[in-house]
Order: sequence, then structure tokens, then C-alpha cells
Amino acid sequence: MQNNLMVIKSLYLLIFGILNILIYIKLNKKVDITPQLFRRIIFTFLLITFIHLFNLSLLLSIKYWLILLLVSSFQIIVHFFYRYKISGDVRDLDAPQWFKEFGLKFFRIFFLNIFPLMIYATQSSFIINQTA
Repeated sequence: MQNNLMVIKSLYLLIFGILNILIYIKLNKKVDITPQLFRRIIFTFLLITFIHLFNLSLLLSIKYWLILLLVSSFQIIVHFFYRYKISGDVRDLDAPQWFKEFGLKFFRIFFLNIFPLMIYATQSSFIINQTA
């Protein structure tokens, strides 16, 4: 039973790692994801969500599954918050150009690179410490 639990937790870590990487790639346009692949990914997550509705003993409950998906969506919210709010506010500062460039670079690194890692660390902590 303990080995099965570790395998399930490892699969959850892999699933959310892949999901967060795909969100990062899509938002930052690192690689072009075709619409067909995007539809397959959405279908896969809908299927996994449907399986969680049956509340199998080894799986996370549907409540925790949906919370973890919601946490992944924070990456999207923060991305648009940076693009449309933070970067505009930094550009509008009454400060030297070098300071604005530094501010944009700092916030870009934090919001677009570090924050997704923090999201995955939070999800990983929750998955590892969850007792299914």
C-alpha cells in the first residue's frame, strides 16, 4: 500500500510538473503548441478530473484535485497581471531610464520565471504531505 501511494504521488508530481511547464511555454511563447495538441491536453485533464469524481481510495479527492488545478491557473493570472499592470506602472515611473529597465527586468524574472517555480513547489508540498 505504501509503495502504491508513493507511485501515485510521483504521478501527481509529474502531471502538475508537465501542466505548469505547458502553461509556462504557452504564456511565454517558448515553443508553439499546436491547437490539436492543446485540445488533447485539455481533454486529458478533463478525463483525469472525471476519474477523480469517483473518489477512488488511492487518488486525491476531487476537492484537492480542483484546488491544485486552480493553483496552476494562478500562473496565468500573474502573467497577465505582470504584462498589463506591473510593466505599465514601471514604465510610467518618474525615474531614470536605467531604473525603469532594471525594474522591468527584476519584475519579469520574478513574475514570469520564479513565480511558476513557487507554484510548483507549493503543489509539490501539498501532494507529498497529502495522505490521499
